[in-house]
Amino acid sequence: MALNTKNAQTRMDDIFETIVARFPAPERTAARLFLIDWINRSVMGSRAVLNQLSDQMSMTNVAHAGNKAERDKRRALIVLEALRDVAVPIAKQTAATMASGALDARINLLVGKLRLEVSATHGDGSVLRDVFLNDLKATPLHFLQNNRVLSGAIGAGTECYFFYEYKKDQFKIDPTRPGPMVNAYKFTTVSIPAVPWNNVPGRGANKTAGSFAAIDGTLLTGADVGISTMFSGCCFCFKVSGGQLYAAHIMPDDLAGNALSGATLAQQIGGAGAPVVAGNFTGTGGGGLRVYGAGWSNLPAPNNNGYPVRVVIDQFMNIFASRIGGNWQIFSQQINGLNVVVNQLYP
Repeated sequence: MALNTKNAQTRMDDIFETIVARFPAPERTAARLFLIDWINRSVMGSRAVLNQLSDQMSMTNVAHAGNKAERDKRRALIVLEALRDVAVPIAKQTAATMASGALDARINLLVGKLRLEVSATHGDGSVLRDVFLNDLKATPLHFLQNNRVLSGAIGAGTECYFFYEYKKDQFKIDPTRPGPMVNAYKFTTVSIPAVPWNNVPGRGANKTAGSFAAIDGTLLTGADVGISTMFSGCCFCFKVSGGQLYAAHIMPDDLAGNALSGATLAQQIGGAGAPVVAGNFTGTGGGGLRVYGAGWSNLPAPNNNGYPVRVVIDQFMNIFASRIGGNWQIFSQQINGLNVVVNQLYP
């Protein structure tokens, strides 16, 4: 490691090796490189910063720090927490006061999460690939209930990237690969683009008139995964016609400052907002359009109230669809900070 102070370098190397040893053997080189990059970015060649960081890892004045093995674990935990952007003094307080019997569980939990980012930044991407295929795609309900998954600005493209952000403890799906995530998992999707309400053919710009009867629905075909960008007041609608599943994402804002409320938009599309004509997908025949909006829905219980209206910045709803055994399943994931609620919308 190209650092300036031998003693500090040795201490950090030892801490890193404690962490690296928790990785499966084939992933240890990538983990080591990830940690070296992190420390080099953190100290920026400054001996003083490196010394300060090394000093903060000392267990000398920590009561009940334990034997050498326990002290090594506490130092490793400080680094793992610092990698999550927890201030080092706070991370040290957490590590120093944790019961000896709880150290392994916490370290293993964080290493398991760190593996996901390391896989994309310094590894071969196989860890992320396996999580996407074996967990998110194969068992979406269980995965979404236990993980935050945010969708980026998904347009009409068919290729996306799946990666994990350790600092935010969340998975991300985005049409653009972040620079450091050189091996983010690339997959093909059915993209459901977001459309401003007034751009629906025949709807017009009058908030209280017009028609949603000619929505251009996206046919879910050509891939086994369907996604859209995040919802914070938009309306998701879908319909089965001729044995095929169609979906659309309608925005309550016309991008010029003329916005409908989420509930009003959903009611108009769902036929409860007369005189606006109820929604339908072009070329699919009459009836059967399902609507899931912010504060209103025509789905059966427990989804009959739609998803919660956004009240804080870190509050979103995401849609994820997976074709399993030839049949589509559609889920909503409501995120409010660290709280996650998942509902199955179809079938």
